[in-house]
Amino acid sequence: MRRFALSLVFSLAGFAAEAATSRGDFRAGYDAMMRQEYDKAIALFTSAIERGDLSRPNQALAFHYRGAEYLKKNQLAEAIRDLDNALRIDPKLATAYNDRAIAYRRQGQYGRAIDDYGQAIRLSEVPPVSWTPEHLCSRSPSWPESTHPSRLSSGVR
Repeated sequence: MRRFALSLVFSLAGFAAEAATSRGDFRAGYDAMMRQEYDKAIALFTSAIERGDLSRPNQALAFHYRGAEYLKKNQLAEAIRDLDNALRIDPKLATAYNDRAIAYRRQGQYGRAIDDYGQAIRLSEVPPVSWTPEHLCSRSPSWPESTHPSRLSSGVR
């Protein structure tokens, strides 16, 4: 019985120690993101990032996930900033390009959006049909003529 009590105490101490680390904040942020608790997720990802000891892949994901939460709150400048940071760390993160394209599209920066959608498609193994620039453009007839995809040379055709 005494061994059980000691192992329980050490297990709980280990859990509490992890919760007070960047890794624990990252996991808790992810859980909050899954529960659609945007502000809580942003705060936890911020804490994980600021601690400075995440692995580079997890640091890229923390910036990406926090950027995605800002995007859900329509805080586009913050979303783009975090997605830029994520892509600086891991330039092959296709979903970060996709999320940044959404932010650019909402800002009316259609050329940048198309470029990022194109990069997401190139990096993705099986891109969804909805990511194709032609598909997106066909649903946006109100674009200014000068920024319509037929007038852009984004390299994506």
